[in-house]
Amino acid sequence: MNVLLVHGLGRTPLSLSGLAATLRRAGHRSRFFAYSSTFETLPRIVHRLTACLEGMAASGRPVGLVGHSLGGLLLRMAIPEVPALPVHRLVMLGTPNRPPRLARRAWRVIAFRWFARGCGSLLAGSDTVLGLAVPSVPYTLIAGTAGPRGRYSPFGGDFNDGVVAMDEVPIQDADEPLLFPVWHTRMMDDPRVQQAVVAAFASDPETTKPTPPLRGEGGASACVTVTLRRFDGISPSPINPGTSSDPPNPSGAKSGASEIRPADSGVNLDALAAFVAVLTPEQRASLAKLLGA
Repeated sequence: MNVLLVHGLGRTPLSLSGLAATLRRAGHRSRFFAYSSTFETLPRIVHRLTACLEGMAASGRPVGLVGHSLGGLLLRMAIPEVPALPVHRLVMLGTPNRPPRLARRAWRVIAFRWFARGCGSLLAGSDTVLGLAVPSVPYTLIAGTAGPRGRYSPFGGDFNDGVVAMDEVPIQDADEPLLFPVWHTRMMDDPRVQQAVVAAFASDPETTKPTPPLRGEGGASACVTVTLRRFDGISPSPINPGTSSDPPNPSGAKSGASEIRPADSGVNLDALAAFVAVLTPEQRASLAKLLGA
């Protein structure tokens, strides 16, 4: 199956490289969509993501979508624009599908408003997130519970992942997210979370069949492919992702997160990915020609 991964605010495709490697080992073909909230407007990001999904729809094969945090909201905004997209399942990792209280606090800080811009406004608005259409495709919600709770926590006694509260993850009142004792920033590196994502796509019969490259408008690649070496050697173990009315105890469970370390090439891959994300297809083609790629 073709699986597209969309990173969160302030991150790059590098943050999802471990999950992408796990999906490839499971027989899927993973691709990334990169963006920059600082150098792109929200409409432009959604427009490019829509073009990427249109390219995936052209293959006619089932598609899996994974969004971490803001990435899940961007996918929710783009999916309705591509009705022909055969989505097998949308998986959202720590996505604030209800107004996140931490974003509202951060919006008071000038530096955050400059950095997050339109994407930050989406998160901080009292009704912007709630105004998004309920996905018309099957979806799975995953929430973390390892964040601090108590008197000095911005979440009070509510379970959270350090950035998003558990009660901010559901789209509809009847939704029951899968809960894991993980932190927001690294939840996609946890083997149990990775296995839950693989399980969400496991039922598709097209999983092990080869798929063609994803192409965007004008024959140019609308999605970003990032190849990284993985050194940790951790193999996800099977889990039972059933939900419970009682969240796991964050203090008594190990996160199992694995460190993702790119090859030592002397290049800051995060900065490079962020730079490439804001280039037009023509600029990317010129850069590739200049580098002899």
